[in-house]
Amino acid sequence: MTVELEKKIVFVMGVSGVGKTSVGRQLASELSMTFIDADDYHPPANIEKMRQAIPLNDIDR
Repeated sequence: MTVELEKKIVFVMGVSGVGKTSVGRQLASELSMTFIDADDYHPPANIEKMRQAIPLNDIDR
């Protein structure tokens, strides 16, 4: 017997400050999916810049 598992990935994209994290968390909850925020993969210095609405430059990325 062969069982095929279907995996889904949903990307929520947009400019900064529009609520992507809020929408992503709610969507993941509604769909019983894991929420992963790309901001969690930035170093603390970049996160602080983003909090202060300072754009990241090429070196930051």
